[in-house]
Amino acid sequence: MNLFNPSGLEIRNDLSELRRMSNWIQETGMKLGLPPSLLFDLDLCANEVVTNIIDYAYEDHACHAIRLYLAHEDCLVSLEIQDDGLPFNPLETPPVVHATTLEDAKVGGLGVQLVRSLMSDSRYSRRNGQNILTLRVNFAPVGS
Repeated sequence: MNLFNPSGLEIRNDLSELRRMSNWIQETGMKLGLPPSLLFDLDLCANEVVTNIIDYAYEDHACHAIRLYLAHEDCLVSLEIQDDGLPFNPLETPPVVHATTLEDAKVGGLGVQLVRSLMSDSRYSRRNGQNILTLRVNFAPVGS
């Protein structure tokens, strides 16, 4: 994958790291000149994905590194998230079928749908014991 002038962050698999990750996305995105609405969407998607990694990807209680890379070129932003958890391709999750009654409604399962709706493209691969999820979004530059 070609990342365009990537900026990276490494966090631990601990929910307390989400705030640091969000701050990094905001600061890095502002330096890259990304619009606030896009930064909001990227942060929301990153929080969803990374929370799921922290909650479900590891069978032990050891410290694991989760790496994020944010980059952009022209009108394309790329956020890559890497973890060494259990192999899992969230993009294989079937689309959510919306319940017609409250009794039929299920808790959870909407995160992947949210990411699909906010991002232009998402890709998954497993390389060298790492899950690699790449979220990409096209956007109109500020002032266009």
